Amino acid sequence: MTSVHQIPKLKLVTAALVIHDRRVLLCQRFPNSHLGGYWEFPGGKIEMDESPEACLIREMEEEVGIQIDVEKIARVIFYRYPAFNILLLAYWCKWIGGDPKPLECQAFRWVALEEIRDYQLPPADEPIIEDLQRVLSDQ
Repeated sequence: MTSVHQIPKLKLVTAALVIHDRRVLLCQRFPNSHLGGYWEFPGGKIEMDESPEACLIREMEEEVGIQIDVEKIARVIFYRYPAFNILLLAYWCKWIGGDPKPLECQAFRWVALEEIRDYQLPPADEPIIEDLQRVLSDQ
């Protein structure tokens, strides 16, 4: 008798890399969510019939109440968590309006790159931190 391997669920998610005054926007997850209390780049799950760019625009309005322009993709990351896998699409975004406030997150912060390691981010975000270090060091 052969065993059937369960393939973990794949979640397609986005992340916005919004930089303002050499600081990047981070949001803190609610305590009762997966990785509760962790900080992350804002974004979320792509809904049915929604493009990644439309997802980011919607999520930024819902999560922190700001408007963005989605500029270009920064990184695609596949990451395995114990219960599911994610395909994370990270985009460079420009803040174009609205005053940030924690609407669907516990808190938000504009974080200087040299302070980002003081915040606990999900392991899937590690390659993004490396990209930020490279880009901001070139500015």
